[in-house]
Order: sequence, then C-alpha cells, then structure tokens
Amino acid sequence: MKTRMKFAVVLLSIGALSIGGCGWDVDGADRMNELYPKSDDGQPQDVIEDGGEEDVSNPDATGDDTQDDVVGTDANVWPDVSYEGIEGRWAGRLVSRGKMAPIGDPVDMSTSDLFLAQGTEGNLTLTFCDEIIDVNPNEMFSTSTVTKQALRDAIAATPIELTATAGGIDAQKIVWRWALAASIGDDDDFPEEVTLENYPDIDEDTFEGVTMSVSVVAFGSPTSGERYMAKRVKFDLAAGQMSGDGRWITGAMTYVVDEKVLGASVAMLEMGATITPETEGTLYQFRRVDDQFDCAALVAGHETLFQGAP
Repeated sequence: MKTRMKFAVVLLSIGALSIGGCGWDVDGADRMNELYPKSDDGQPQDVIEDGGEEDVSNPDATGDDTQDDVVGTDANVWPDVSYEGIEGRWAGRLVSRGKMAPIGDPVDMSTSDLFLAQGTEGNLTLTFCDEIIDVNPNEMFSTSTVTKQALRDAIAATPIELTATAGGIDAQKIVWRWALAASIGDDDDFPEEVTLENYPDIDEDTFEGVTMSVSVVAFGSPTSGERYMAKRVKFDLAAGQMSGDGRWITGAMTYVVDEKVLGASVAMLEMGATITPETEGTLYQFRRVDDQFDCAALVAGHETLFQGAP
C-alpha cells in the first residue's frame, strides 16, 4: 500500500553531527565509552563499581570461559539489574522501513525513532531521544535530516504510553503527533492554511511546526538550510514477548505517515516525495539498560546496541 507524505528531501552527514539531547552533558561517543569501557583489544568489559572487586577467576578446566549468561557477549555489557518483569529502564527503537522516489529510481530508506523507556506495572512509558533517517542515495539524488535540540526537547515533553504486561507489550495502535493542533483529529486531513493555530511552534523558534536542519544534493548541486514541518505517525504494534532471559522485548509493526512541509529557508527544501512503507524490517526493539543509561549513550550506540536481538 502506498502512502503519500510530504517528505522534505535532505542531505547532511549524520556522522558529523555532535548531538545533545535529553539533557546530554557530554559527547555521545564519550558517554558510551564511560558507560561501556573497552579493553585494549577493543572488546567490551565489565564496569567495576566503586568499592567493588574485579573478577579475576580463571576459566573452567576445559578452557571454555563461556556460560549461559555471560555479560559482554552483546554489543555492550549487560547491566547489573533485575531481569524479571517489565519494571525498570529500557532503551528502545521503532524502525520504519520504506522506499521513496524523489528523483530517479526508488531508493530504500529507514527511520529509527529512539526512546528511553520506563517500565511500570501495566505500562511502558517512552521518552523521545532522537530520530535518525537514512536514505540510500542514487546517482542523481541524496538526502538526510538532522534534528535540533529544541525539537528533541519538544517531542520528549509528551511521552508515548504503551500498555504492557509482566511478559511483554500488548498489541496496540498509537498515534504520534508532531506540532499538530488538538483540533486536528487523528484521521483528519492536514489544513492547507499554515498558521500557528493549526501548526503550533512547539520548539519555540518563531516558525510554525518544528524545525529540522536539512540538505539536498540533486544532480550534483548541494542545497542546505532548514525546513518547518508537522507530522502524524500511526503505529500498529503486534504483541511483543519478553525474551526468556529478560533482556529483550521485540515485535513487528506497521505504520502510516502523514507529513506536511510548512515552509523552508530555501525553496528547494520544500520539495516532496512519495513514501511506500514496507513491512520487512519494520519492527520495534527494547533492550534492558540501567538507570545511568541516557540519550547520549543510546544515540551514539544505536547501531550496535540492538545487535543480537531475537
């Protein structure tokens, strides 16, 4: 099923980004190293708490030092927390895959929405950290977007509430709204009139909607600037079961996106595209973390944190 959405096409190296969100006080990579230090051979190692003693015991007599529950076998060290029930802190991502065809042949794209989540009895509360959009370039076109601190703070101010049980997440539908007036229903068309009444300035930069840093390279000609937008995402989550070791909660999902470009600092950045959602690879994943794990660590490590998920 094809879904039309006004998607501002952009290119800016996400890797060059120095991110600061959710109250980040340090560089993301440094924060990851602090939380999950590595040994001289580059492998993850356990963090020794103040006053603790390092485990220097030898492997068993067979020479095999693996166990059924070894920390550090994942991309990062597993925390010393309870692995029972939904309660506690989780790092999560909702990954939406699709295709877009701004210029030339369709290209693959993915949107990873990153969250810190807090589990309580019956609920999992998701607080936004960042959105990472990856669009594979073709010979004529490439694009990327970068979120701003004010946008991240504005979206994080309204957490997403999921219903859950001790054993996982319930099947459910959620609607996630960015800079839409309460008068605009979940199934309403977006108003054509661009006003603060329709698209409130939730990141408080004087422009309607939220502002993103964007760039486009079309036919070898680069353009960069800012765009102002609003969007609504409808996620349909299948039930997700907790893994037997209590480390993961994963499940499939589908999505539909409506997005409106409200304006841009450069006219080129107002161009739209058609997005075709795909089901393969569209999913949600949560992994257990400790209370010190923050948005900086999640954003810096999101590409490896979810390796090994069921």
